[in-house]
Amino acid sequence: MNVSTLAGALWAAGFIEHAALLLVLLALRRWKRFPFFTSYIAFNVIRTVMLFCAFRFAKSLYASLYWSAAALDFILQVLIIFEVMRAIMPPGEWGEDARRRFRVLSSAGVVVAFGLTLAIHNKMPHSYSEWIDWSQLFSSTLSVVLLLAMAFSTTALGLVWSRHVAALGTGLAVWGLVDFFVEGAYQYFGPRWHGVYLDYFRILAYQAVVLYWIASFSRRENSRILSAGQHQVLNEIQSQAEAQADLLGRRKH
Repeated sequence: MNVSTLAGALWAAGFIEHAALLLVLLALRRWKRFPFFTSYIAFNVIRTVMLFCAFRFAKSLYASLYWSAAALDFILQVLIIFEVMRAIMPPGEWGEDARRRFRVLSSAGVVVAFGLTLAIHNKMPHSYSEWIDWSQLFSSTLSVVLLLAMAFSTTALGLVWSRHVAALGTGLAVWGLVDFFVEGAYQYFGPRWHGVYLDYFRILAYQAVVLYWIASFSRRENSRILSAGQHQVLNEIQSQAEAQADLLGRRKH
């Protein structure tokens, strides 16, 4: 098993980008608000080193390490989605409404992701390799569906995403869609259908997302701005309070 010059360059670039992003998250204290995202980036730094060492010195361990890391990668991505959701949620009734919507939509999303996975990979897996392929497609599909559920749950109530939250959510959405496309193409057309070029496309897309995260998290967080819907609700509350104060004033006189 040999590594091409391009693959080696992409491998090295990925390590450097993850290390740079981790440095930004730690040095600028972004980890306090996004602990799961920071853990995910640190995990990618460690994973790259471990896989490189396994590839060079213990190739028999490479496959098991790779797929074990892929499982942890998926778990951390799901936790990041919930972390973004938590960062967006305001306290009180608005937050509870959004959380309720998200629970309903995400539950339905699991069913949708399962159905899409079966539609693309049109048989249940039996062998170990088939289970790996099926789980990869299902995890990428579920990530996209959960992101959509989060977006619908928050935008329906007019909740505004801050700069860092928006950057994290946008990056996850772009990466999730690319990963879904590549995994779907693998399963539907077979691994030989432009396989290496699809891999390069996925890697380059993810590295572009990491660069976007580095630039976004290096900037200061913008102050939270109320959306038009929130302004309308606050204006209604203020009008009701003024009306009640006027009514109480009349009663006193």
